[in-house]
Amino acid sequence: MKRKRLLLVVLGVLGVIVAAAILFSGTLFSLVLGSQLSKAGEEKDLDIVFQDAGFTWGGSVDIEGLKVTDRRNSIDLAQVEKIQSEFSWGALFADPKKVDRVSIQNPIFTLYHGIATRFVSSDGSDTQTSSKPPTSVAEKKKKKGF
Repeated sequence: MKRKRLLLVVLGVLGVIVAAAILFSGTLFSLVLGSQLSKAGEEKDLDIVFQDAGFTWGGSVDIEGLKVTDRRNSIDLAQVEKIQSEFSWGALFADPKKVDRVSIQNPIFTLYHGIATRFVSSDGSDTQTSSKPPTSVAEKKKKKGF
């Protein structure tokens, strides 16, 4: 009898935890995402905020009202109305991570003089180099015969 009662109590507690996880998953997801974006922004001296975010257990994530602001000069570097993505749960545990589909609605990006050097590390590890010199548009047209 005591075992049955203990089992019922344990199952009841697990049921409450699962119900809370389902009911508050969107809020919890928004809090975790906001925290992670804030940490990522601090590394590059950026404010990264969004109006709303949510996910479904079926494998989709939506972020609305994303805004990235450069803290140094208060320039909005990016504004995105909505980002939608779909993934499979198995792909999240693979390496590298894989997303099946991403949709970005109404993105606005602001570029200014010196932005390229703003996001390059001092040791140059953030840049990609090529052994070939850059080719101008005019040279490309000559090669194609235009």
